[in-house]
Amino acid sequence: MNILVVEDDDNKRHQLVTFLMETYRDLKCVEAKSYQSGLKAIINERYNVVFLDMTMPTFDRAPAEGGGRIRPFAGREIFAQIASRHIAQRIIVFTMFEVLGEGENQVTALELDRQLRGTYDKNYIGLIYYNAASSEWKGRVKDLVGQIGGNE
Repeated sequence: MNILVVEDDDNKRHQLVTFLMETYRDLKCVEAKSYQSGLKAIINERYNVVFLDMTMPTFDRAPAEGGGRIRPFAGREIFAQIASRHIAQRIIVFTMFEVLGEGENQVTALELDRQLRGTYDKNYIGLIYYNAASSEWKGRVKDLVGQIGGNE
């Protein structure tokens, strides 16, 4: 199985990748840390599934760099880019925020789930709420990967 994890938070990415490596046989896991590197990876290669964060910087950042502006809906922008390019890529949103965006653009994770399901139904599998203090997200990962035929 070939998986891409697009996530800028080092701990969250590490937790997910470690869980995936422990859970699935013959797994190749590629990591990206920003909007640009995630989009480039999706355009250049096909994955069985992509785990996609919503809020991330524009570019990968080194420890002393900012990585460009933070995009509150970078994940949704990636959905739009792959839809416009007619890329058939299965995506699971993996977020630690129950509310995303700011001001008038603020949405709950539940609202975001409905929006993505309605707009990108060919690509969107589901949303996982990640909480570092709980392991419930692991069961949800197994459920959603199972929907696309992931093997244990």
